[in-house]
Amino acid sequence: MENRQVSSFGKVGPIPCKNVRSLVTETMTDDPAKIRTLDELKELLNSIQMVGTRFEDWDFEWFIEEVVMSPSTEVTGWFIQSSFERPDLETGSRMQRGSGRRWFVERGSPRTGVVFTAWMAIQQIIIHELHESFTVMVDGQRVRLLDPHKRLTDLAVGSRRVDGPPQVVPLSPNEETEH
Repeated sequence: MENRQVSSFGKVGPIPCKNVRSLVTETMTDDPAKIRTLDELKELLNSIQMVGTRFEDWDFEWFIEEVVMSPSTEVTGWFIQSSFERPDLETGSRMQRGSGRRWFVERGSPRTGVVFTAWMAIQQIIIHELHESFTVMVDGQRVRLLDPHKRLTDLAVGSRRVDGPPQVVPLSPNEETEH
């Protein structure tokens, strides 16, 4: 199945997808509570604001990529991605733009579903930033315990094996393990 992406900022390229089925319903009603066009999606996303929180100065913006599944040339949905501006983690002062993962919104989705998908996108960004800022002292060193940038192999250190004899790799010689 071949797909292409067209973002609102002009980028065009392939999206590799395997074993993907279109979930778009055959009959698209003119229900005003459903998102049918890119303009409707943009208008709804642009109406979202973080008000009365410390996050309102993060300057959230949205990127949108149209998803078209072959052989049809009809838009089946969009990937939405939130970007934001926040203090740089290393310097703590310089503002830097970051972005979250892409979330799929099916064409014909209810407006409520789109709003909650946008909420999940923003919530995931905030949780990511909280993970980065959460630190703890371990053996006299401050560590970022919940670092969301860890690789899978890094996350496996200290994890209990489930496919063999029970075994835990301690993070340090002083750390006790539970069995």
